[in-house]
Amino acid sequence: MDPVPRDMAVLTIGIVRQLTGLTLRQIRYYEELGLICPFRSNGEQRLYSINDVARLLRIKDMIDQEYTISQIKKILKPPTMPTEPTPQPTPSEHDLDDSNLLRGIRDQIHTRTDRSWSTTIIEGQLAQFYRNNRPK
Repeated sequence: MDPVPRDMAVLTIGIVRQLTGLTLRQIRYYEELGLICPFRSNGEQRLYSINDVARLLRIKDMIDQEYTISQIKKILKPPTMPTEPTPQPTPSEHDLDDSNLLRGIRDQIHTRTDRSWSTTIIEGQLAQFYRNNRPK
């Protein structure tokens, strides 16, 4: 079982902003264009998955390489709808050790063959976020 399902929408737009370095307006703009499709909670709050974060980083890289939005739309497959977060059974302490967690996050986030600095930063920030918000 994956420690962090890639398609589970659990990240708020503020966290995604910090992880990607994009502005809130940029994230919403990419949603308006249909490049990402965050899950909407009953209260209409946007919730993003790890797949969404990876996709936004890819879009950001493509923009930096001077691709146009129309080119990006042609290259990227349409986004998939993230799954609703569901309560998970409380894992044992053995399941949550840092080495397994970090290995799982690395495996889940990597969608590219090259290892760019942005991916490394995201791995570190996700690990830090998880440790700071881990149930005691």
